[in-house]
Amino acid sequence: MKEGYDQRMKYAKEALELNPSHPRSNSQCGMAICNEGRFAEAEKLSLGAIKLDPVQRKSYESFFGFSIWQ
Repeated sequence: MKEGYDQRMKYAKEALELNPSHPRSNSQCGMAICNEGRFAEAEKLSLGAIKLDPVQRKSYESFFGFSIWQ
């Protein structure tokens, strides 16, 4: 399980580095970081995803709400 998580984190960070303006990359990296307990960083990435793609706001807000709840 840990190996799968490490791989997810690696790919999420790589995607964000390749295209920091991609909303899904921001969201996916935020979810991976949230799993590490880094909620402030996860919140920043989730808000970034919403700003980059307001049409998908509901999708990103559902995760954003989870990161705040933690």
